[in-house]
Amino acid sequence: MEIADLCGINKNLTTQLGRNTTAMVIFFANDVSMEKTELSLAGSFNF
Repeated sequence: MEIADLCGINKNLTTQLGRNTTAMVIFFANDVSMEKTELSLAGSFNF
């Protein structure tokens, strides 16, 4: 059984989704600029 199934999520979980989720948590919870968030994860985001 997959993690998504156990959590009742009807979406394919990918590493990109995980990276975007992490970035949004950092960005919103800590009032960090999007530029600094991108740099800290060394990637670009497609929100």
